[in-house]
Amino acid sequence: RGAMIGFVAVLLVVFLRAPVMGKLKIILAGVLFLGIVLTTMPGRLIARYKTAVSEEDINHTAARYFTSQNFVTLVLGNETAFDKPLSSLGKIIKID
Repeated sequence: RGAMIGFVAVLLVVFLRAPVMGKLKIILAGVLFLGIVLTTMPGRLIARYKTAVSEEDINHTAARYFTSQNFVTLVLGNETAFDKPLSSLGKIIKID
């Protein structure tokens, strides 16, 4: 898995630095490569890569790092045009 992640990271850097025609060629080569790999790779191996990160792992990480103390609400617009006063959102810090 580590080699595949490294390969994808290098490919992403090359893709981002490539001109438009180069990007098109990389996408075409990637589609062709994935088609070949998915038709020749054993089913067990494909299932292993599909489940590298489970939904439970994502939910656990989100619950750990995304708490109400970590969020900031940015409100833009005419303060008098809102349905409720901005103070109903919590502590207000005005930025001019």
